[in-house]
Amino acid sequence: MASLVCVGWVLLVARGFRTIASIPRLPNSIPLDEEASFPKVSAVVSLCGRCRDVEQSIQSLLHQEAVDMQVIVVDDGAPDAERATVDRLAADDDRILVLKTKKRPVGWVARNYAQELGQGRAEGDYLLFTDGDTLHTRRSVRRAVWVMDDQDLDHLALKPRVEPRSFWQRLMSPVMFLLCELRLLDPRAVQADSGVGAGVGAFNLVRAEAYRLRGTHAALRGALVEERALGRMMRTDGGRGVLMRAVTQVRTRPVDDDLKALFGEARTGMLGALGNSPLATIIVGVVLMAGIVLPATFLLVGLPLFLAGHSPWMVAPAIIALLLPIVGVLRMRQMVRATVAGIVAAPVAVAFVAAAAIHAGLVLGVLGKVEWRGRAYSRQDLNELSL
Repeated sequence: MASLVCVGWVLLVARGFRTIASIPRLPNSIPLDEEASFPKVSAVVSLCGRCRDVEQSIQSLLHQEAVDMQVIVVDDGAPDAERATVDRLAADDDRILVLKTKKRPVGWVARNYAQELGQGRAEGDYLLFTDGDTLHTRRSVRRAVWVMDDQDLDHLALKPRVEPRSFWQRLMSPVMFLLCELRLLDPRAVQADSGVGAGVGAFNLVRAEAYRLRGTHAALRGALVEERALGRMMRTDGGRGVLMRAVTQVRTRPVDDDLKALFGEARTGMLGALGNSPLATIIVGVVLMAGIVLPATFLLVGLPLFLAGHSPWMVAPAIIALLLPIVGVLRMRQMVRATVAGIVAAPVAVAFVAAAAIHAGLVLGVLGKVEWRGRAYSRQDLNELSL
């Protein structure tokens, strides 16, 4: 049993390594025709909670070079401070349009409805769906547009560098990223014609015409993790898309900074990645929990025997199994800032994510609902997802 658990972790971490290695990087420089007209890009930013960096995020979009930027901010229940900041910026720059959601229609996840409102007022040939906690370097959008034109893409998703801020984020975020993002990401998403799509909430760039022909966010209204559903939608009907890394050009600084908020993030991340299936989410959660609890148990049982002069063979694979999540966190530290505490606490963080997955599956399966960012959604709401 100890050996089987160890092999399971080897396979999981190896897949993560292969996935990281397969994701190409966004170019740091591109050829530009100074006489050519700038492409029109509309950024849609939805605000549905606290966002400490909203001013810096919007300013980083307004300061993009070699693009004609429009910024549409959709207030979906943002706190007064954030709303006041956005209103002040909009008063000083007519490139900013501020919208406010009033009532979420039945069957819509709130964020998806906000994105739908924003895209309806977008004027650009390209639409960038991004977050209010994401910061962009001055030419990141132009380079992304160039890649789309150069490779004839309909969709480009960029993996940013995740920069945890709070103590709990630094402990939990690296493993949450490893399990919820990388482990459940199909490596074929980096191939433009594979038909397998992936999305990133911090940076989803789509060609407006192709996006609207596929039904806009109305086709994704019940998707709990809409960015992934958007990536899948943009690959339908022969759509071309690519997933790339942009860790030096795009940064995201999550706001969820307490354990309760992080637990909710892990719940929805696992549930959404597994197609809103309660059974699949519970199974994955149980497997992950076993992958941590069993090696720890074997170690606790075997170590005293080893110290007493016996040679329990289960100690070695148990130690390896507990160390492998740490190895996985170390491998992806360029994509997620990892502190010493976050590296050492990786096995505990795995148990945290596993518990969140089991909880999400049980609540959705038994009670028929899931809570996401302060809003409750029924199974019927989630079943509105058409992809």
